[in-house]
Amino acid sequence: MKRAFAVGVPPAVAAGERREPASISAVALETFPGAANKYTWQAPVWVRMAGARSISEALAVAAALTEFVATFLFTLVILGATSEKGTTPVAGLAIGLTLAVLHFPFIMVTGLSVNPARSLGPAVFVGGTALAQVWLFLIFPTLGGLAAGWLVKSKVLNI
Repeated sequence: MKRAFAVGVPPAVAAGERREPASISAVALETFPGAANKYTWQAPVWVRMAGARSISEALAVAAALTEFVATFLFTLVILGATSEKGTTPVAGLAIGLTLAVLHFPFIMVTGLSVNPARSLGPAVFVGGTALAQVWLFLIFPTLGGLAAGWLVKSKVLNI
């Protein structure tokens, strides 16, 4: 059989085998075998200092902070770009670019929901683990948006 090499194509797919991957991570590890050793999880110093007892605890804290901070920042930009002071013809561009820029550091942590409806819909259809974990993606983006709204409404931030 002729062996095909392509960047980003898992070896099994390049060889002509048709199958569904278990996840994007599985495709990445199969496509780039060295990644398994490079990205093996070891508790970083901040996790040990925070007192996390397990990987899932550390990841839950990181996910909660990520969703809260990203939604907080995104909501501030939306409120600023659409306020009477900040009304501009490029408000949509500012909002869209902010969302894109927020994805760069945060998408690897949680997939960056910043929208509870965006998380709830797929979780309901997928079920299982996704449905069990959706609470984090409902609560923390909501809290981040509420915090940003409260700071603007109470004039703590003069946007």
